[in-house]
Amino acid sequence: MCKKIVTIAAIVLAVSGLTLAGNTATITTTGSGNSASATQSGDLNVATIEQVVDDSIAVVVQKVGSNNAKILQSSGSDHTANINQLTAGNDALIQQFGYYQVGTTTQDVGTGNIARMWQSGYGWNTATQLQQGSGNRAVINEQRNPWGATAGNTASQTQILDNNKATLQQKGQGNNAVQYQEGNNNWSGEGYGPLGIWQDGNNNYADIYQFGNTNRASISQTGDWHWSTISQIGDGNIATVVQGP
Repeated sequence: MCKKIVTIAAIVLAVSGLTLAGNTATITTTGSGNSASATQSGDLNVATIEQVVDDSIAVVVQKVGSNNAKILQSSGSDHTANINQLTAGNDALIQQFGYYQVGTTTQDVGTGNIARMWQSGYGWNTATQLQQGSGNRAVINEQRNPWGATAGNTASQTQILDNNKATLQQKGQGNNAVQYQEGNNNWSGEGYGPLGIWQDGNNNYADIYQFGNTNRASISQTGDWHWSTISQIGDGNIATVVQGP
């Protein structure tokens, strides 16, 4: 099978002191084993990568400004998606359908960033989000496929600094969820839903770690044979765990 590699680079242009931005990059690949990447420098850029079938790799790097990045990978297995955004006010979305998918979002610096990741299919998917800055929002949603329960997904969210919110949802069996928040007035929950970690199924694991003051953490697990831990270091923190059928 022939492997295709597609790369798009959009660089800021300076003309008489005027910075030109607002670039749009769209990449669509079909077939197996394709690689696609988009690199943008500037403000108000949009990058979209769509891939179909197996073993595809998609990378978006946005270096400056408030940008929007989307990676859509449908059907098949062993897709890899990576979004890396710098500075503030960015929006990152990864959607993957299938199994053995890997999705990673990194928002290194800034405030007001949004990271969303949706994974659905047979299971064994991995989702990772990192945000460093204040006032950020993160959500991971791993759903079962229409033909049965999702199994063996792993998801982690890390937020550094203050006033951040994170939500992590998993449906199915044998899933693992971890949230780590370091700073003050962070919420495990209220990112795009009221709960920090919500797991629907059996034999799931959930862990929340918070370091700082006036933080909130919540875990809800429906079904049987669950394990959950909330660890909070600091003052004025609130923790809630609900387990039941």
